[in-house]
Amino acid sequence: MTAQKLIRWSGLLSIISAVLVLLFGLLQMGGPNLLEWVFSVLFFVILVFAMIGLYAAQVEQSSWLGLVAFVLSALGAMLMSTENLLSIAELSGVGGAQAVEAFYSTTVPLVVIAGLSFFGGQLLFGIASLRADVFPRWAGILLSVGAVVAFVGILALPPLALLLGTILLASALAWMGWALWS
Repeated sequence: MTAQKLIRWSGLLSIISAVLVLLFGLLQMGGPNLLEWVFSVLFFVILVFAMIGLYAAQVEQSSWLGLVAFVLSALGAMLMSTENLLSIAELSGVGGAQAVEAFYSTTVPLVVIAGLSFFGGQLLFGIASLRADVFPRWAGILLSVGAVVAFVGILALPPLALLLGTILLASALAWMGWALWS
């Protein structure tokens, strides 16, 4: 399989990750539950593979900013999926999961690092996409704005802001994925 075909297939992964983040956002409105965490972990894992293709499609045009955005996004996605896997273990009744999750969220500031790196990476990836001019302009704008709105929605605002942020992120990822797929 050629590199072009792999990049094209990563567009489909980007569309799938957009659907998963949208389902996660809708489930978040009802409060924490196991299905929400499962969709979240699937989103982050699939998004890392999709980001590889999205970055590869614009690697030459996006220069160092694209690389920094890709690394931050991938690192943040991996850290956030670790946090979500711990939540799944705790909700499932796995012994000791609560102690590990408490350590992860209080002693080690990885929760803060994960959120800042993921949403900061998505913000920078949207800017790099705008500069690279490989994907539609509005997809990069939606990705940047969606990252900021979702981050602020997680921190301070009601769940409706988080839902708006996830809708913007999903729209951007689906649009970029469709540009690669077609």
